[in-house]
Amino acid sequence: MELERLAAVVRPRAAWEAIDLGFSMARLWWLDIMRPWLVLTLPLFVGLNWLLLDYLWLVPLLFWWFKPWFERIPLYVASRALFGDTPSMRQTLTACPGLLVHRSIAAVTWSRISLTRSFYLPLWQLEKLSGQAYRDRASILAPKSHSDAMWLTIICIHFETLLIACVTLFVFLMIPDSLYEFDPVDVISGLPVAFQLLINIAYYSAITLLEPFYVCAGFSLYLNRRTSLEAWDIELAFRRLRKRLQAERI
Repeated sequence: MELERLAAVVRPRAAWEAIDLGFSMARLWWLDIMRPWLVLTLPLFVGLNWLLLDYLWLVPLLFWWFKPWFERIPLYVASRALFGDTPSMRQTLTACPGLLVHRSIAAVTWSRISLTRSFYLPLWQLEKLSGQAYRDRASILAPKSHSDAMWLTIICIHFETLLIACVTLFVFLMIPDSLYEFDPVDVISGLPVAFQLLINIAYYSAITLLEPFYVCAGFSLYLNRRTSLEAWDIELAFRRLRKRLQAERI
């Protein structure tokens, strides 16, 4: 691992400071994440709404269930960009099939409801561990970051729910009173397809906005734990000292 190429200052951080660093990474590489995300997920979202027009309630459920697969896109971009090698959209799209090789079934089955998914995702995707090797590695990394990753997930769930509610209510508030004579509940019951489409669009918008922050924050917690255990900051300090001494000798 070429630690000198890291685009962030390497030092042990408090958990919430590490999460904030992850949010900063998501903002910095927002466009690099969003372009492949939209290219892959938006056609799928539109296609599912068209195919399941009579069962629109299934669309957000399917997206929620398979969301761990989509989360590998932001992690791929962030993990490459952190070392100064920000991938192009073509590179990300080309790499996507390979991102699902490791633990893709586990991600949408027994690990789907895990509240610590964002922290363990780098173990699956970047270290490509499984079986006993994964369990051993997780037992070393997890103890001090387990609860932090859980709180990150809980907070993001609340923000996601709030965004969905806000988008939905905003649309109804923008409808002129002259267009209906009844309570909004009556309008909803009279236009079930339109309302369900609105819910689906609100859900897709919410996860599109939040997923880069959620994934990058989990990645940052993972990096912070490795920095503490493997003393990356000390290693970098010694490398800089060695380079300085070599320069002085020359």
